[in-house]
Amino acid sequence: MTNEPSKFELAVVAYRESCDRDDLIFQQPVEEHSKVIDNVIYLRTGSVGYVARYDVRRRRMLV
Repeated sequence: MTNEPSKFELAVVAYRESCDRDDLIFQQPVEEHSKVIDNVIYLRTGSVGYVARYDVRRRRMLV
């Protein structure tokens, strides 16, 4: 059995890389607050608003 990262973990890695590349402050998303809507993960740090969006199907950050 392989230990593949979850979709949430992939989204967080992509978000961190995006922050590093664009010289932005990384805010650690919380999985319990994050939601998936139409194959897009909304990374949230709290219950209101989101810090980033990740397209699960295309495996990339959305602007």
